[in-house]
Amino acid sequence: MRPYQIDHREEQLVKSTFMRFCPEAEICQLEVGDFVLGQYGIEHKSEPDFFSSLYSGHLDEQIANMKQTFLQSAIVVSAPSSRILTSNASIGYCASCSARGVPVIIADNLITAMNLIHRMLTKWNDGKDRSYDAINRRVTRDPVINTLTGIPFVSHDMADRLLAKFPTVADLCLASIDDLQTVKGIGPKISKEIYITLHTPKW
Repeated sequence: MRPYQIDHREEQLVKSTFMRFCPEAEICQLEVGDFVLGQYGIEHKSEPDFFSSLYSGHLDEQIANMKQTFLQSAIVVSAPSSRILTSNASIGYCASCSARGVPVIIADNLITAMNLIHRMLTKWNDGKDRSYDAINRRVTRDPVINTLTGIPFVSHDMADRLLAKFPTVADLCLASIDDLQTVKGIGPKISKEIYITLHTPKW
């Protein structure tokens, strides 16, 4: 797979923050987009940059270029939504971008924005079918499966493997974090998420 690429004109803090999530990223000159992986690209904006490029018309040019260049693209703004969605004009513009196929996504801070950009590029490139039909085929009426797949990082297949090892809710609740890690694909992070979910009072 091609490396994650960051445009060299991004601020140093932006580049270093992204590289916390993706140390192997390559810094280079990008003609279109600020973050690219394969045929997918994302434009990153700070609050001042977003409004400046919006009022100058430059943002419309960037959107047009991204649509021509990438299979999928988005604009990620690192600023509180309360400062971006301040008027009917800015709300309408963001809605218009989504209608054109380049959604504007607002992240409260730079760390969240870089994490989101990394995850979006990764998921766009993983080759999985995320169409409505593909997702709908995985819907189940089993409440245990639904609960497990609601835990961060637990896929439908992983939930199936868990229930193959621990067939009942009682078995799952009795399993320790170490026990959960005996299931293929489950490491310390996921086993802790599962354990916490299963042992909260509301479960």
